[in-house]
Amino acid sequence: MSVVIPFPGNKEGPDARRPAAPRSVPAEDAEVASTAEYPYLATPATKALWWMTANDGGEDAWERALVFAQRAAELGDDAASRMLVYTHEPDSQIPNLLKYLRRHADLGDALAQLRLGQAYYKGRHGAARDAQKAFELFLLSARQGNSHAQFCVGMLYQLGQGVPQNDEQAVHWFREAARRGSALAQGSLGSSYAIGRAPLKQSMQEANRWYRRAALRDDRDAQYMLGRSYLDGTGLPQNYELASRWFARSAQQGHPGAQFDLGFLYWSGLGVAVSHSRAAELYLAAARAGLAVAKQNYGCMLQNGFGVEKDLPEAVRWYRAAAEQGLASSQSCLAWMYENGVGVNKNLDEALRLYRLAAAQGDEHGIKGVERCSSELQACTAHPSTSTS
Repeated sequence: MSVVIPFPGNKEGPDARRPAAPRSVPAEDAEVASTAEYPYLATPATKALWWMTANDGGEDAWERALVFAQRAAELGDDAASRMLVYTHEPDSQIPNLLKYLRRHADLGDALAQLRLGQAYYKGRHGAARDAQKAFELFLLSARQGNSHAQFCVGMLYQLGQGVPQNDEQAVHWFREAARRGSALAQGSLGSSYAIGRAPLKQSMQEANRWYRRAALRDDRDAQYMLGRSYLDGTGLPQNYELASRWFARSAQQGHPGAQFDLGFLYWSGLGVAVSHSRAAELYLAAARAGLAVAKQNYGCMLQNGFGVEKDLPEAVRWYRAAAEQGLASSQSCLAWMYENGVGVNKNLDEALRLYRLAAAQGDEHGIKGVERCSSELQACTAHPSTSTS
């Protein structure tokens, strides 16, 4: 379907109103905005795109504008293709996007270099995964001062992906990005101080200082780590109330660890009023995100009816999910359910198998469970009339 674009001065277009000036464009220059100051308005195609987004209040205005930009880019409009490079989402299905990324990266555009690097790193937009190529592009962008590219360079040095592992270079680039306000880099610098990554000396005081900077910029990992420092009293005075506040901010952004630890605080009444129902909600959120220990705790809540309606088969399901992730305590919990026929048919053979898995990891309940089930199965063998299920 064709898209009709109302150009300025076109009285026959669907909207002949004077264009409302974007906030960055002075009202008196709305129709002839300076292309030097506003390079997106450098061509007729992108002037048209600007016109649509400035005047069309429809819910699909931006999508229709992007369709127009794609058409302009296909006709060779560099400003339109650059706009696509700047505004595309990671999972965008824009035709020829990889070509546009390469073109503007070759022209020295720092953001295009960053996003092309991400495409190679993740294997997006038709690019084959190539960590070395990604590193080279991140480095080009980083040297132009792009803070996120600097963070990416630091991470690849830290991980040894696409470049030999080098902690000192990782810290150098984290510092550069952190100095420019990258919350991700600030949090990574905090973690570097926490473990004493070379050339830094281990210091939880410095770690918490950087965690706080990143946390105040809404980095959920840093918020979680700062909460842990308050919870454990690591480099900061122990303060359960402040721990709960930082966990809450991180949990709101979907951090599974923060959801779990905040659930624990609600369960135990540390820093917050006791609320088993709230604890169950948080454990469930963390469990759905894949955190094995949260699956176990939520299973326990279901088994005992703490904060939720008692549901033994559902408790078994969550114990099983955690056990399949290799969590020894969950293997023992699930084994106990089989041993006693709680929420599942009694099965000593399955209980013994699970206890042995847990015991192999040194779990005390697993070790004792192996002894119990082995004795009972031996008794069943000696007295065949005794059932094991």
